[in-house]
Amino acid sequence: MATERPLVAAMALHEDSRGLRVLLQGLDDALTDGLGADEAERANRHAP
Repeated sequence: MATERPLVAAMALHEDSRGLRVLLQGLDDALTDGLGADEAERANRHAP
């Protein structure tokens, strides 16, 4: 896939745990949004 290479590069830029967590949450939201997630699902997914 064409998206794999930029993803690896982006992950390398966010080595600290907080940055990586934020990056992965953003990717998760983007992928799920593409599959039709709503606001409530996104809010619940990242709740502590």
